Amino acid sequence: MSTEMTSSERARRVVDHYKRGTICAAEVWNQFVDHATAETFGEFMAQLTPELQIYFRQHVLVHRPAVWSMDIERQAWGWLSDYYETHAA
Repeated sequence: MSTEMTSSERARRVVDHYKRGTICAAEVWNQFVDHATAETFGEFMAQLTPELQIYFRQHVLVHRPAVWSMDIERQAWGWLSDYYETHAA
C-alpha cells in the first residue's frame, strides 16, 4: 500500500493545519512552493480558504520574481500571476 498523498490531499492537510492555527499563511505558501507542480496547481488552489487566496494574491502583488533566489519560487509566482490575471476579484 502506498503512503504517498495526492496533491489535493497534501493541500487539504496543509490548509487544515492553517485553519487549526498550527501553521501560518507563510508556511502554506512555502508548502505550495515546495509541492505544487504545473499539473497539480489547480488542485492546490481549490483547497485554499478565502483568507489564503487573499494572502497569495497579495504575495504575488508585493513580491516580484527578482527577490526570490530559487527558480521554483519564480515558477510558482508565474503560475499565480497567470491565475490571478484570469480570475480577477
